[in-house]
Amino acid sequence: MRILTILTATTYGLGSAVAHAGSTAPAPQEPIVTQPAPAPAPVRTGGDWGGFYGGVQLGFGDFDADGAGLNASDEGVVGGIHGGYNHDFGNFVLGGEAEIDGADVDFAGGGGVDTITRLKLRAGPDLGRTFLYGTVGAAYADGSAGGSGFSEWGYTAGAGLDYQLTPNWIIGGDVLYQEFEDVTPAGDDLDGTVVRARASYRF
Repeated sequence: MRILTILTATTYGLGSAVAHAGSTAPAPQEPIVTQPAPAPAPVRTGGDWGGFYGGVQLGFGDFDADGAGLNASDEGVVGGIHGGYNHDFGNFVLGGEAEIDGADVDFAGGGGVDTITRLKLRAGPDLGRTFLYGTVGAAYADGSAGGSGFSEWGYTAGAGLDYQLTPNWIIGGDVLYQEFEDVTPAGDDLDGTVVRARASYRF
């Protein structure tokens, strides 16, 4: 009888151990930590206008020299070369440009405008493939009027538009006004407006 009791207790203990070992209860799960999604990169709404560029321009100019001793005007072809650098801030472009125009402008009675050199700032919105800008700067005119030659500094101001045909090739146009004081010994002034088409290559 005692042997039967021992066997029964042993069998019951083994059965309990097996039952615990084969339990199908799921093990505790580690909590899942989710990372926040990265913030989207800012969307660029403009084009790319940054870098160096150079090109040519050709157009038409109308100039007047007048004052105490002179009243002369003429219009003619102007054209030359330009080069500059733009910095693109994303939706706004700021740059500097240097250019020189030769002019076929001859005043009645002699003289005329030979060349105009300009150093300008250009600034305006980046409209994708279009850059609409205002410009202002210094201008240097060389020529003759009232029987004497002149080489005078003045100012220039205007506006223009550039359009990207490709990422490198750009076409456009501008309108510039320029004025120079005391270009003759009599104190005559020179002013004029030019309208030009432009073509540039961006490096």
